Amino acid sequence: MAANDVDAPIRADALLVSTLRHFALHGLNAAAEARRLTLLAHERGDRDQSHHWRAVCRQLDRRMADAIGSPRRR
Repeated sequence: MAANDVDAPIRADALLVSTLRHFALHGLNAAAEARRLTLLAHERGDRDQSHHWRAVCRQLDRRMADAIGSPRRR
């Protein structure tokens, strides 16, 4: 039996799925778009969406996501 053959159904990671869908829509500009959405959600006071988009940005470009908190980069 192969090591990857299991009886349990495969669970997709929600963040990975969201990131891949976002990348499919925005291509190489996906990290910058996720950064923009992070900042918009933050301005609206939507903490959950801000955290979500920052996590998506981090999956695509860690340095860009880390720079979101820096006032110089806004």
